[in-house]
Amino acid sequence: LPSLNKRRLLTTGYYGSHPKKPPGKCSHGGYFDESTKDSATGGINKDSESQIFSPHHYLHAEAARIAREASVKVLRELRAHLGDKYFIRLLGLGSGSGLSFVIDTTGSMGEEITAAKLQTRSIIDQRRDTPEEPDFYVLVPFHDPGFGPVYKTRNPDVFWDILSNLTALGGGDEPEMSLSAIQLALLNTPPHSEIFVFTDASSKDAELENS
Repeated sequence: LPSLNKRRLLTTGYYGSHPKKPPGKCSHGGYFDESTKDSATGGINKDSESQIFSPHHYLHAEAARIAREASVKVLRELRAHLGDKYFIRLLGLGSGSGLSFVIDTTGSMGEEITAAKLQTRSIIDQRRDTPEEPDFYVLVPFHDPGFGPVYKTRNPDVFWDILSNLTALGGGDEPEMSLSAIQLALLNTPPHSEIFVFTDASSKDAELENS
């Protein structure tokens, strides 16, 4: 932008007589634009294909071609600078999805929780640096009688640190609060996302099955 300003390549299309167009500046143009009589004469608008309303109408196609090529160039440079992940996020082209995990942390999961962590890590790694990489990660642990809290982060490494600190302990009887935990995950996960559930027990809160 400083280079363009220095070369005086940027302009504004003045319209009418208030404010008065500075010498050498461009006009919007057209039959009703009084500023077209002052230098520079004519007009730069692309409003129509009529000579009366758009004095440079014959240049519209060429202007559109140049603008399109310049836009593509800028977007390519921006993508190269940001990387695919942040470029997609900047333009709002991503799915806006989350990747959620609901994990049973009761004592009966003592032998399985390590496998659950490793499987979770594998699922995350498979999506990293791909178009399927989520915008954020959600973890909802549950046991008996409680469930939660919700852990939510955009950083997969931070998520892994949180996950690594999970331990299997307590729980009492076999049915667990799995559906309550799933419901909590749903409340914190946007549509079109994936939720993975790891448990070795049936649900104690079966009344939530159709909620």
